[in-house]
Amino acid sequence: MVELLKPWHRLCWISPIRTNKRALSLSFAGPAEGAIVITQTSGAQFATDGHMEMTCVVQGRASATGMSMEAPCTASASMHDALYLVSKRSGSTGRTELVGGTGMYRGIVGACDYEVSSVSPEVVVGTATCAWQR
Repeated sequence: MVELLKPWHRLCWISPIRTNKRALSLSFAGPAEGAIVITQTSGAQFATDGHMEMTCVVQGRASATGMSMEAPCTASASMHDALYLVSKRSGSTGRTELVGGTGMYRGIVGACDYEVSSVSPEVVVGTATCAWQR
């Protein structure tokens, strides 16, 4: 298992954004970027205290009943080592699928359950626990 800490530098609905207002809901899309910090691990591919830069394209919908979103992401440890992820959540909890990568992350698959909280209007921090295999 790998525990990940994901501090986001920019929240997904901060500019640039395209919205579609319909029937008391708001569709949103935009970039999100940040870092993954590995705080605990059992595998060589994910070193404790290691970090990766993450870039995502986020899309979703918010309404009076809640928020849901999906974000395909690339987490890069180096120019040749990248992990591909797809995160989905409703509200503050979600699941990330690890769907492969390049270099030392080639062939890695797995999943992470995660939870996020807002630190400020522009910063979201999340923690995740992941299980993966090659």
